[in-house]
Amino acid sequence: MACGDALGEPVEGWSADRIAAEHGTLTEFVQGRVPPGGLTDDTEQALRVARSLVECDGFDPDDASRRFVEWYEGGAVGIGGLTRRVLRRIADGDDWERAARVGKTARRAATPATGA
Repeated sequence: MACGDALGEPVEGWSADRIAAEHGTLTEFVQGRVPPGGLTDDTEQALRVARSLVECDGFDPDDASRRFVEWYEGGAVGIGGLTRRVLRRIADGDDWERAARVGKTARRAATPATGA
């Protein structure tokens, strides 16, 4: 997962035509937001969930959210705006469930009526 994520990160959201025009067939790491072959925010989050699952012998949302906040406060790269807002709320003292609910409501309010 981490290798595929790192390989695809520099062209995330691009069409196949744009990737082909810029890189041909992408078979090597290229520069993106993170150094070539570096861990993306998606991989960083997946690793934190995996560690939490193993160390807690199952899903513990308090432990997982604590790990996400530590990552966020340590200078997370590539983190999205909604995730950033939710983690900031948790870091400021909200419990994970309230922070997620507020973040979801804020996102709905900002989404156009087209359903996008």
